Amino acid sequence: MNDDFNSPILISHLFDGVRIINSVYDNKEMLTANDIELLKKTFNEFVFDILGLKDEDSSGNTELLDDLMNTVLEIRKQARTNKDYATSDKIRDDLANIGINIKDTKNGVEWSIEE
Repeated sequence: MNDDFNSPILISHLFDGVRIINSVYDNKEMLTANDIELLKKTFNEFVFDILGLKDEDSSGNTELLDDLMNTVLEIRKQARTNKDYATSDKIRDDLANIGINIKDTKNGVEWSIEE
């Protein structure tokens, strides 16, 4: 505890990672898919596991999002039942435009968020 768990060293490693990312962005360096995956894993471990920072993307809004999507998909289902395919397609296309994919399966509708 005397040296604050070496947090300054950990943060300096994060800055090294940012330097590499910026070099790749500027086309000065290249990363393989394995390098990118390792970098993501390391950042997640450092930031969320070690430093304990909160991932705001996955914070508590999951239930709200699920409820909202269930409502939208129920409206879409009703439109399909009424053979209002224009509305059904518009809902699917508008969701796709904001990064939510809708997939009709034999077991019902599945949705996912693009990464």
